[in-house]
Amino acid sequence: MSRRWPRHRVAAAALALVSSVSLLSSCANGGQSSEDKCAELIPNVEACRTYSLEKVPETAPKLGSPSQPVTLRTEGHSLVIDTGCNTVSITGDADGQIFISSEVAAGLKLCSQEETASESWLTEFFSGTTTWTSETGLITVTKGDVELVFEI
Repeated sequence: MSRRWPRHRVAAAALALVSSVSLLSSCANGGQSSEDKCAELIPNVEACRTYSLEKVPETAPKLGSPSQPVTLRTEGHSLVIDTGCNTVSITGDADGQIFISSEVAAGLKLCSQEETASESWLTEFFSGTTTWTSETGLITVTKGDVELVFEI
């Protein structure tokens, strides 16, 4: 003999499930809605879009590889950089085209010596103050006299 649940209990259980999933999703996004997460942080730099590193100065160590390129995206008040081994998240604020970092967090995967050098260089580059300019499909990030160019 199967037991039937009253409709109001089924509706209440479904509502509780939807609320729990919504709460978990919000927590997974650092408490930000997807709308907040993808709000523009730096003018003319599309948030939540992944850009690949295309141009590197000669003074930089080898950054990424063809099979694992360095990528960058903005999410909320953070820059998220996939270094080829770990992901680095840099939190800060933008004032027009200038981004000023306040906190840096990196993954803890064990990386090769070359990957560790790449991650350290990128973390140092994006720490502090960087200036951002954008053209169609390109972002140029400058710190001092060093420029990195990212492409969609």
